[in-house]
Amino acid sequence: KAVVSGAVDVEQEISQEFIDQQKAFVVTEMVKLGNPFHNEHHTLEVAQRAHDMAMNTGKYTQNELRLLYLAALYHDFDHAGVTYRQLIKGGDLSNEEVAAVAFDEQVGLYLGIGQRIMAQGLIVSTSFGQLGTAKLPKPEFERSYRPWTELEQILHVADIATVDCPFETFLVHGKDLVAEMCQHQIPAPKCWCEFLAFEEGFLRYFVSELEQAKPALAKFDYVRLKRRAQHATAKI
Repeated sequence: KAVVSGAVDVEQEISQEFIDQQKAFVVTEMVKLGNPFHNEHHTLEVAQRAHDMAMNTGKYTQNELRLLYLAALYHDFDHAGVTYRQLIKGGDLSNEEVAAVAFDEQVGLYLGIGQRIMAQGLIVSTSFGQLGTAKLPKPEFERSYRPWTELEQILHVADIATVDCPFETFLVHGKDLVAEMCQHQIPAPKCWCEFLAFEEGFLRYFVSELEQAKPALAKFDYVRLKRRAQHATAKI
């Protein structure tokens, strides 16, 4: 079969039963982490959003969509609760690299080589490294990963589309993220004004990334997310 938007040829059929088994495993492991934001709820939301956004383009086979869903399930696997896990966990690997390794260990044997490479690219494309707005305390933690393929761009946007909900829910997501930062003694907004500025900065970042991914998205997904971001910015 032909390569689609830079994706590597898929090699093994992925059954819905296998998807359900992996979902149950990932959810169980994410619950154990106890993260206020990077948890099972965020994981399932991102996986479903990425799947639906990719399906809406009409470009991908069912097998490609299932591989994307699998990768999205693992994108925050064993997340440390902070963007740069090296600050509290030590070692050299980022959250996304740890997740990619876990994916290969748990799922890799059931997939073809091309699928494994494709999935790892999808997972690390969600890195907040150079994509992020936070200032790094140590430059060696920086990552240069960028979402190159269209599927990677879709997953990246799906991961950061916390605005894809009512405004009140968007604020709850932000508060959960701040609670996670405080849990690990990471500098966080200390008052309501700082929190709103924090959210406003994130919205600017999100719109910037959304614009870069626009060619990869179905038109109505792009328009919906852009309007959500504009509405949230106006409310702030």
